[in-house]
Amino acid sequence: MNVVKYSIIIPVYNVENYIRDCINSLYRQSYGNFELIVIDDASTDNSFNIIKEFCHDARLRLFRNDYNKGVSYTRNYGLSIAKGEYILFIDSDDYVSERLLEKINNFNQDIIYYDYYEFDEITGEKIIKKTCNDSVDWIKKINISSVNVAACKKNVYLKNKIMFPDGLLHEDDEVSLRLAFHAGTLAYIPEPLYYYRVNRSGSIMNKKNIKMINDLFIVTKRNIDYFRNIMNENDFSFFVKEICVEKLFDYLIYDICQEISIKELLNNKTFIVEELNNTGVRWNESRYFRSENRILNIFRNCLKYDLFVFIFHRKTFRRIISIKMGVS
Repeated sequence: MNVVKYSIIIPVYNVENYIRDCINSLYRQSYGNFELIVIDDASTDNSFNIIKEFCHDARLRLFRNDYNKGVSYTRNYGLSIAKGEYILFIDSDDYVSERLLEKINNFNQDIIYYDYYEFDEITGEKIIKKTCNDSVDWIKKINISSVNVAACKKNVYLKNKIMFPDGLLHEDDEVSLRLAFHAGTLAYIPEPLYYYRVNRSGSIMNKKNIKMINDLFIVTKRNIDYFRNIMNENDFSFFVKEICVEKLFDYLIYDICQEISIKELLNNKTFIVEELNNTGVRWNESRYFRSENRILNIFRNCLKYDLFVFIFHRKTFRRIISIKMGVS
């Protein structure tokens, strides 16, 4: 009996215009020892029927949720039934290079990162995004919080009980950093092997709604609590100053753009500052507040003060900020 090397998990929900491209890119792989776990999360379009067209290949394992359970539940289920040594996640509206598995198969590290193309569905613009840099320190090396641009040994998930937080968006922010932390060895392929589609019609990521904003804060706080006592002092300081500060203050900016009371907004700002103060890290020294863009630098530093939060909440400023941030 052949041992499966790679388990590729694809959660699917209403992507009838894209799922063929996604699956075809995997069937064209130059390395063939993989299983393809496709889980339809109760799609209401023709996605499930399109996937069934590919079931002639024994490597495809097709499942369907009886009702929409969300991407975290679906990914966790795929992880629980995966047979492969390595786990890869792919979004159903994206696709991959036909040499992805061939390239990864040259490595045996616990986690293997690779670059990706970000291409605009509307304009057709395609740019290369780097997932890692030349830093020696693991936490400074990684540039992205996504599980879609890395292959990770299943044992890293199981041994450390890493699962996607059910019911929360920004679930990648929680899982990706925990995988990198617990992985004993890391490899990086400086070549774009994943194609990430942006500005797709109907994508939840095109809009910043209240749930996305609140979940961003929740996941960031969960990560702070998780790493507080297990990271060394230097890593935790970098994590708070250069990762959490940005996420929490961006959360505050998104909050400013919403139709919430100034009292609630100021309470949220106070809670952010208290959360950061409780880390014991000098978070005010974050590069987030030292942007090379002078206007952006002034704006971000003003966010520390209640008076300016109050001013930014005024309708005129809120409209300008919403446009600049792309908040709907």
